[in-house]
Amino acid sequence: MNKIICAALLCIGVSGCSTVYMDSASAKDGGRYVVGAYDGQKAIFYCPATDSDADCVDVDIDYK
Repeated sequence: MNKIICAALLCIGVSGCSTVYMDSASAKDGGRYVVGAYDGQKAIFYCPATDSDADCVDVDIDYK
């Protein structure tokens, strides 16, 4: 799972997308939290643990 996420993030980064990934951490249910930036703004995404058609979703965080 981690290799798939890393490969996908690398492809997105190389493609010139405005999404930048900095680091990731394990979630309790086996998924991953990924931090970075989207359109120049701080962003946190949650990626589910299963290899399915489910995409990573934005985590709504109030940055101070």
